[in-house]
Amino acid sequence: SIQTFTVLDSNGVAFSRPENFGAMHTAGGELLLAFPVTRFCNVNLSASLYQQWLDDPLLENELLAWYGKAIVAIVPWKSAKLQVAANYTAPVLLPQGKVEAVYFVDAGFTQSFANGRGRIGITGQDLFRTMVTRRQLSSEDFTFTRSFRVDSRAVLFSLGWTFGGEFKEQVMENRFKND
Repeated sequence: SIQTFTVLDSNGVAFSRPENFGAMHTAGGELLLAFPVTRFCNVNLSASLYQQWLDDPLLENELLAWYGKAIVAIVPWKSAKLQVAANYTAPVLLPQGKVEAVYFVDAGFTQSFANGRGRIGITGQDLFRTMVTRRQLSSEDFTFTRSFRVDSRAVLFSLGWTFGGEFKEQVMENRFKND
C-alpha cells in the first residue's frame, strides 16, 4: 500500500511524501436491493460493510467501514424520469489516521421526445454542497486535521439523439441484458 506519509521537521514544517506501508487488507460484503414502491416509483439500495487493516509493524491500524447508496427513480409521466441518489461513505483508514465520512445528494431529470429518439436532461450534483473531505492525521509529533472542498456542486444539461440501432437505444435508456 503506497500512501502519503506526513512528518514534522524540527522547524515545525510538515512534509508529506509517498511511502510503502506493506499490505492494506480489506474484507467484507455487499447487499443490493431493488424493488418497486408503486407503478411509477422504484428504489435501489446498496450497502457495503468491510473491515480494513494495515499490516505494518509501526502503524498497526484497523477500521470497520461502510458505504451506502439509495436511488429513487420516479416516472411522473410517460417518457420522463426523475432520479434522486443519496451517497454516504463512512470513514476510511489511512496509515496515520482516517478520512472522515463523505455524503452528498445528486438528482436528475430526463424527458424523451420524437418517439424516444431524442432526450433532454438536467442533472444537479452535490445539491446541498455537503461533499467535504476531512483528514485526521496523528503521530508522536503532531495531530493534524485538514478539511477541503472541491467545486463539486454543478448543474449539467444534456441533449441526446439516437440515429437508430438497438445498441444505441440501449445506451440511451441504460438498458442491457445480462448475456
